[in-house]
Amino acid sequence: MSTKKSIGTDNNISVYYTFLLGSLLGLLLFLLIYGVKVLVPTYDAWLFNGRNKEDLMQHYMGWMFYRKSSWSFPIGKIDDYCYPEGVPIIYSDSVPLFAVIFKIFSAVLPSTFQYFGIWGLLCMTLSGGFSALCVRHFTKDTAYSVICSVFFSCSLVLLHKMFWHCALSAHWIVLASLYIWLEKDKKWSVVKSAVYWSLLSVLSISIQAYFVPMVWGIMLCSLLDRMAVSKEYKSCLFRILIVVASSAFASVLAGYVWGYFSGAMPNVGEIYGIFCFNFNSFFNTYGHSAFFPGLKYHYVTQYESYCYLGLGMFIVLAAVVIVAFVRSYNSKTDIKLNMRHAVFTLFVIGFVFFASCPEFSIGDLYIPYGLPKSVLKILSVFRTNGRFIWPVYYMLLIVLLGKFYELFSKKKYVFVAVFLVLAVQMYESGFYMFSVGKYYQQTFTYECPLKSSEWDKFSGYTRIVFYPDIAEFYDGLEIRREALEVQYYAYQHDMNLNTVYLARDNSSKINAEVYELFSSGDYKNEKDTLFVFLDEIPEDTDLYFYEIDGFTVGTVDPVE
Repeated sequence: MSTKKSIGTDNNISVYYTFLLGSLLGLLLFLLIYGVKVLVPTYDAWLFNGRNKEDLMQHYMGWMFYRKSSWSFPIGKIDDYCYPEGVPIIYSDSVPLFAVIFKIFSAVLPSTFQYFGIWGLLCMTLSGGFSALCVRHFTKDTAYSVICSVFFSCSLVLLHKMFWHCALSAHWIVLASLYIWLEKDKKWSVVKSAVYWSLLSVLSISIQAYFVPMVWGIMLCSLLDRMAVSKEYKSCLFRILIVVASSAFASVLAGYVWGYFSGAMPNVGEIYGIFCFNFNSFFNTYGHSAFFPGLKYHYVTQYESYCYLGLGMFIVLAAVVIVAFVRSYNSKTDIKLNMRHAVFTLFVIGFVFFASCPEFSIGDLYIPYGLPKSVLKILSVFRTNGRFIWPVYYMLLIVLLGKFYELFSKKKYVFVAVFLVLAVQMYESGFYMFSVGKYYQQTFTYECPLKSSEWDKFSGYTRIVFYPDIAEFYDGLEIRREALEVQYYAYQHDMNLNTVYLARDNSSKINAEVYELFSSGDYKNEKDTLFVFLDEIPEDTDLYFYEIDGFTVGTVDPVE
């Protein structure tokens, strides 16, 4: 009797095949959508011409300034940002993990080097691999699971972040966490569980801190789920203690190494709540559908909670619910609930609540939760909290696709069905998806707008100080672009800056320092400083002013 197993059977080899094929499909889809130009390390012009130019420039220039910084502690410190204190690279969202890796090899890399295209490719590849594994948990069918990975690799929830907030493209971290919960954690020893959850925590800290609460929420549900199916409560409590303690230690240590506790930037975000989850987000296309218009919202910034399922997935949802109802009615059996259902409910409610704070909003209607200010201050550490709906979104896709597979007694029909719903899904979002891809497949060029020969007068200057109001970096798009152009000029001429556009608004501190510099008259000692005025010029100063390329700049001494 043959002992050979097919790829679709439940064994380690088929698991590896599932991950490999899902990853390969994700890689091919990236190349199909974005092409290969963005992968060329020496081609950086696209980063200055992105669909969201300001954030891409922020990420790229964070890496450029970090690359020429000296090695110091914290390891991600950018010397010439907010000089002389410096700023950790975590605040420029430059994918810190990649930044450190490539900085190590900086001496052998070309002078122009970007890794953001490679990072996008990696994210889409790993999303395909881990999503295929998650679906396979329910189906044990490699071919079906790999096909379903397209729903994840080409999800607009992922593609919206791909070359906008680059570090936030690491949705594979969420999918890897869900896979560990669904498939692995119940089989692992306590040591192995602690190691893997600690590793995911460190990866999250090292890529983008917003993934930390997602990983931790999934981790806690995984530990509670193990307790729900086990009668050995003491061993489960011991496991929870060890895993949580090790993950907490790893997270704090990684945060310390990266500079999260350095005090360089505010720990809380401003205007908490405007980026919260809107309860129509699962249905709101935000105009990215070939079939349906967008719906109303309370804040325009609630696009951060974008999690539209897609028409194809709504067809899957309808089929699963209708068949489940019919089968339950015909068999005259009640749906039995157990503790595992309670854990899943806790998972959904917890993340939905965290994502929707501080209000229940659906469309343009809203009801405040009435949380105390002290609680809101703690929550505002993650002010763009609408993103915390992602774990629920991905779990919903995984479960629905798994249950859809179970609807068909003859499995050859399930492939026809899943191809049809996938075709609907891709057609609906394809126009947006490929318009984005077509945009990045162009060949861009970039020349710094500060090209007047008048700038050559300041070649000996070593410092740039922006004069308030620095808050305009965060409130005014045009001023933000101008500040980024000055920032690029500073990079080209090896100058440091008193502030830059970052992920946290430190304008209050910088404004106070600059006002004090001028009110005290100490600015007169800044003879190597080029002052750049954003929207106001101080009165009664002895500076020499120059108008160049639309910028007003000043120096203590006249320049010829």
